[in-house]
Order: sequence, then C-alpha cells, then structure tokens
Amino acid sequence: MKLIHKTVAYTASALFLIVLHSPAEAAKGQHYPGENCVCKGCDNGKDLYGKCEVVCFDKEVFAKGSESHDYCKK
Repeated sequence: MKLIHKTVAYTASALFLIVLHSPAEAAKGQHYPGENCVCKGCDNGKDLYGKCEVVCFDKEVFAKGSESHDYCKK
C-alpha cells in the first residue's frame, strides 16, 4: 500500500512540474533561424514580413495555424 501511495505522489509531482514548465516553452523569434514570420502591427500598425530572428527577435512566436506564416504580435 505504501508503494502505491509513493507512486501516486511521484507521478503527481512529475505531472505538476511538466505542466508548470509548459508555458516556459514559448520561444522567441531568435529561436527560429531561417523561418519566415509575420510581426502583426509592428510597422506603424501594418504587418512586417521577414525572418523570425529579425522581425520577431524578442517577441513570443505563435504557430501559424491557419495563417500563412508563424507570427508574433507588437
């Protein structure tokens, strides 16, 4: 019975750490070398197209989904 409790406690702790770490996985533009991105609203309210490491250098990059490129926001 102690083994079951220890296993459950260990599993719960491991899952908690995985969930806690997940939001930190969002990468900035410099982590996408050579990929094309769109910075929405970054060029005087207009979209700026270019390489992720340039146009989204210090911004969080989102997966393109239905967009034509990965993107970041101003």
